[in-house]
Amino acid sequence: MAEGLILIPTYNERENIQILIPVLRGNFPQFDILVVDDNSPDGTWDVVNKFLENDSSIKLLLRKDRQGLGRALFAGYRYAVENNYPVVIQMDADFSHPPEYISEISKNLRENNIVICSRYLDMESAGMEEKRLVSKLANCIARSMFLNKVKDPSSGFRGYPVSFLKRAIEYKPLSRGYFIQVEMVMLALKFGYTVKEIPFIYRKRKYGKSKLGIREGISAISVMIRLWMRRYY
Repeated sequence: MAEGLILIPTYNERENIQILIPVLRGNFPQFDILVVDDNSPDGTWDVVNKFLENDSSIKLLLRKDRQGLGRALFAGYRYAVENNYPVVIQMDADFSHPPEYISEISKNLRENNIVICSRYLDMESAGMEEKRLVSKLANCIARSMFLNKVKDPSSGFRGYPVSFLKRAIEYKPLSRGYFIQVEMVMLALKFGYTVKEIPFIYRKRKYGKSKLGIREGISAISVMIRLWMRRYY
C-alpha cells in the first residue's frame, strides 16, 4: 500500500507533466500519483495515459470539461477517500511547487494537522508573489477577515490527512475556483485541526501560462462574502 497520494490538477500542462511524473516516480516511489485533468486541449491526459500503461502507481481522472480548480481537487479528494489513502499531498504541475519539498510536507503531516508550504515565510518567494495580483488579493482577504495567523492560506502546495478530507467533502465547500485553497484552511480551523506552515521558495512556472486572472479575483471576493455569511470564523 502506498504511503499516500500526490494529487496534481491539470489543464494544458502537457510539457510540464511529461517532466514532472518521472521526477516524482524517481524520488518518491512510496507515493501514488493522481492527475486530475479537465480534458486539456493540448492532450495532457494523453501523456499521463502513456505513463500509466507501464506503471500502476500512476492514476488519471479525466473529466469531460473544465469546471474549475475547486471541483477538480474535490474529485481527487474523493478518489483518495474511496481508495483509503492515509494522506494527500497536493501540488501544481508547472514546477512552481518544487518537488523536493514533498519530503518536508510528509514529515510534518499529522492526523490532527494540515501542512501548507508558505511563500511568505521566505523573502525570495514573497517578493515574487507580490507581483501576482490574484494571489495577493486572496491572501489579503483571508488574513484580514478570517485567518490572521496563517500567512499563506491560498498556497496550493500542501498536505492533508484523509481524515480531514472526509469531513471537508461532507461539508460541501462553496468554492469552485482558486479560492478553494483558502476555504479548506478555514474548514481545517473550524474542525479543530492545526495549520503547520513550512517555508519554500516559489518558482516561476516551467512551461505554459498561468490560469489565474482577474476573474479569479472577482470570484474570490464573491466567495468571501458567502463564507462570511456562512460563519466560518
